[in-house]
Amino acid sequence: MDRYSHCNPDPFTARVSISSNITFRAWRAARFSLAQIGNPLFAGPGADPDNDGVRNALEYAFGLDPWVNDKPVFSFGIAGGSGGVFRANYQRIRLASDLTFAWSGSTNLVDWTAAAVSESVATDTNLRFEDVTANFGSQHPGAQFYRLGVTLDRFKP
Repeated sequence: MDRYSHCNPDPFTARVSISSNITFRAWRAARFSLAQIGNPLFAGPGADPDNDGVRNALEYAFGLDPWVNDKPVFSFGIAGGSGGVFRANYQRIRLASDLTFAWSGSTNLVDWTAAAVSESVATDTNLRFEDVTANFGSQHPGAQFYRLGVTLDRFKP
């Protein structure tokens, strides 16, 4: 028997790294206690613990604080004068791996279809965010309405 035979041949190793992707689960763990995470009225995607009308899934999507009465950064208008293109600008969390953003349009606020939108995305000065500019082409004569849908993908509590 040599002098190393008493050593454990199966040493324990651990690897810890920082992911470049953000998830709702990680966002939630950083903002709620373990007891709150177990209570869907506090930490569920549909909860609104600060009662500001913005549910947790959207607080996450737009980089907001679920404990502060705040709203997403969002603006809209006509680019290029009266005959220009409708444009919307908003800020969202950068590198979220479990969110889908999709625009839809309507002429009557009842029937909604996917909208033809050209988006440009730029990293904000705060690297946690990205700034999105959405340009809408004229799809129909008359009144046009647009909405931004945000979907939280694959979330399991």
